[in-house]
Amino acid sequence: RKLVDVAMHLARASCATYSEWCAPRRNRGHAPSSYATLPARRGGKQSVSALPKEENNARAVEVVMEEPEVAKFADGPSKRTESNGYAAAFSLQEVTENASAPSSAKPLKINRDLLLYNMRQKRQKARRVKSPKVRQTLLQEVEDGLMKCMGQDPTDGRSYVSLGKHYVSLGRLEDAKRVYEDGTKATRGENAYIWQAWATLEFKRKNVKQARKLFDAATVADKQHAAAWHGWGMLEKSEGNFKRARDLFVKGIRYQQPQSPNAFLYQSVGALAAELGRPDEARQWFEEACNMGLGKSSPAIWQSWGLLEYSQGNLLEARQIFKSGLDKHPKNRYLWLAWADMEAKEGNGERARRLFDKGHSFNRKDPALLQAWARLEGSVGDTEKARKLFGMGAKVDPQHQPLWQAWGIMEWKVDNIEKARELFQKGVWVSPDSKDACKLFQAWGLLEAQEGNVELARSLFKCAVKVDPRSSPSWQAWAQLEERIGNLIRANELRSYSLQSRIEEASNLDLSPTAATGDSLFVPIVKRLSHWLSSPLDTKQKRLPPKKIDPATRQSSL
Repeated sequence: RKLVDVAMHLARASCATYSEWCAPRRNRGHAPSSYATLPARRGGKQSVSALPKEENNARAVEVVMEEPEVAKFADGPSKRTESNGYAAAFSLQEVTENASAPSSAKPLKINRDLLLYNMRQKRQKARRVKSPKVRQTLLQEVEDGLMKCMGQDPTDGRSYVSLGKHYVSLGRLEDAKRVYEDGTKATRGENAYIWQAWATLEFKRKNVKQARKLFDAATVADKQHAAAWHGWGMLEKSEGNFKRARDLFVKGIRYQQPQSPNAFLYQSVGALAAELGRPDEARQWFEEACNMGLGKSSPAIWQSWGLLEYSQGNLLEARQIFKSGLDKHPKNRYLWLAWADMEAKEGNGERARRLFDKGHSFNRKDPALLQAWARLEGSVGDTEKARKLFGMGAKVDPQHQPLWQAWGIMEWKVDNIEKARELFQKGVWVSPDSKDACKLFQAWGLLEAQEGNVELARSLFKCAVKVDPRSSPSWQAWAQLEERIGNLIRANELRSYSLQSRIEEASNLDLSPTAATGDSLFVPIVKRLSHWLSSPLDTKQKRLPPKKIDPATRQSSL
């Protein structure tokens, strides 16, 4: 009974502390900048709960303004070495001691909440600043702040997840892995969020076998953790295990609380059913999700459902679904894009333009809308307006590779070959090892094949299939090139490769211009590309007469 009384006194004291501390700062219009600590325990300083009410409040405010007792690191909060970049700020023994310490020895949870919030705000600010020096300073402050948060309570999994994602955004994948490993030890393997973040990291590194084990651990730690079920299902889907992916999505839905269903699981299982040619099942999942109210929080459900109805030839139903989705999410760019693109495919140019214009008015910095709009204008022959829209999109986001590919194809169609080459080149160097770069390599290879540059076209097709071994159009285009020059055996081999259900993907790709030195698989290809980009074409290389391709055939090949 005495313990209950003491706990109630401490709770009232801490609540009064936080309210009185925040009140004058709210009036000044900014959040508190220091953090509260729990009152001292009995046996040391005089207990807050033992004081009279007036002295209790005064002492509470006094305690709040003290610096928090933060767990000290062995060599300071930012202990690092040049060899590994990140070192554990505390040992497992320290974690166990801190976890078993009385709760009054730890700062209040509100301290960590505020610190994590401030670090998230700094990370977002670092993405917006233009000065590299200021950005580096902010990122370093974020790292130090998150490690400080880990010191305040080593058993709080949020610190590990945030720091790990911070390292992933910086490309420090090994450091992120060490953070997640330390987090699982500190939380004794009971935090599903850390397991799920670690599994996502391993999937990103193409370590599929390890990612499966980690996703499994996350679902064991918390069978209601929807992100783990969803991430595991997407992994299996990317590996071609569609039945396994469906089972994981359905199992995740089954384990969710009836009052809190997960929209991502419903949308993913519905989209998977549609891809597998089961429209009735997909429609059932989408309808069930909307009936449960998930349509209010997930525009992706409306988009997937609308595209399903359009693929089944139900144009009116698709329009109604897109309209219902935009009524609930009027600024969603994906719904505007899907609806406008559908109208463009149906030949309703004016309606598509109105939808593109309205969507662009809500999303000024979205390059996908501008790209689709420019493709519409280019398809009807308005090249100047298409170029203007493509230019706006490239200015908004120069990293958007599909825009460079679409722009290059348009210039190719109007026989502006040099401009098309320039655009393909710009798009490739944005991110040469991404899946979008595969389409750029393939389109560029088709252009060179048409112009008779056989060696260069072959090199570009090689790049395409190295980046995305599952790209059937790239394999087929390469096979057609070999067949055209008389290499029938090689053409048949390439077609057989394209029919294989599983192809081992190349790892650690480096297609940047600096990859021309070292042991990269792309050394011969990159040397060839770099030589071509920096010097005129060799007129003595093997060439074929230019083969004119009509626009319809060219579009179908792409």
